[in-house]
Amino acid sequence: MPAAWWVVLPLAWLIGTVPFSYLLPRWFSGRDVRSTGSGNVGATNADRAAGKLVGACCLLLDASKGALAILLAEAWAAPLPVVVAAALLALAGHGHSPWLQGAGGKGVATTAGALLALSTAGAAVVLVVWVVLLATTRTVSVASIGAAAAMPLALLLGNLGLAPWSVSLPVVLFGGVAGPWIIFRHKDNLKRLRAGQEPRIGTVQS
Repeated sequence: MPAAWWVVLPLAWLIGTVPFSYLLPRWFSGRDVRSTGSGNVGATNADRAAGKLVGACCLLLDASKGALAILLAEAWAAPLPVVVAAALLALAGHGHSPWLQGAGGKGVATTAGALLALSTAGAAVVLVVWVVLLATTRTVSVASIGAAAAMPLALLLGNLGLAPWSVSLPVVLFGGVAGPWIIFRHKDNLKRLRAGQEPRIGTVQS
């Protein structure tokens, strides 16, 4: 592996570790998202802690981490497996940031940014699933879990030629790792869903 790739891979991880969804609410509202709502360091909880504008900014910045990791790897002319590895490292850094003592977000936005850079058509399909589930359940976690479950299937169908979009095998592997990882990161949400305690859109949390 060329020496430059050994630089871009840890750099991709480092980009992922930047906790935008912790920093922005702290700066603009003085609140710690880890002690707000679900305690997750993500855009939804940033919205609860500091308002919709801050939440939207966190969403875009978290998504940019996945996309930027891919763009950097491509700028170093890395082959697709290395590009995918960079995206997964950014996702790992986002979920386990050393700046937050190993805490982090659930990776939905970072995965979405990476997937958009890897397969625009695949990202569009997953986005449709997310929007439909959000509209029907009004529960962000259900939409995120459903989209994460649909992602590997959508990418696999594209790889097998069973869908009107084309996806290469390394991108399928990205979905096969990122999708289950996101679902696992939602384990507390799944417990609350089973207990009927998961908040819906519009629910006020302290």
